[in-house]
Amino acid sequence: KGLHIHNTTKTRSIRAYESICKCACKIAINLNYTLKYIDIGGGFFGGVPGKTTFNEYLERISTVLKTTFEISKTKLIIEPGSALIGSPIDFVCEVIDVKDTFAKRIVTVNGSRN
Repeated sequence: KGLHIHNTTKTRSIRAYESICKCACKIAINLNYTLKYIDIGGGFFGGVPGKTTFNEYLERISTVLKTTFEISKTKLIIEPGSALIGSPIDFVCEVIDVKDTFAKRIVTVNGSRN
């Protein structure tokens, strides 16, 4: 009934979203099928000064998807996830160990990256 597409690029590039939207269009065209929804999530910047805004992501996403999908037939679901809470909160945990190597500093904490 739909496509669920999540992006894990470290760059959080708007081009990555453009690319996955083009892929969604190709899938729908190749299957000759009207999708009920497209769910896109993961990897958005969230309120970070000087970075891509939600509006910029959505403008590019909708521009690409509109080339193939009708707004009245295919629902767009956006899952911004941690981008919504990434800038207004702080994650506090204990530093367990710090190790300096030739190339970098490795810090071990008692928290999760998720």
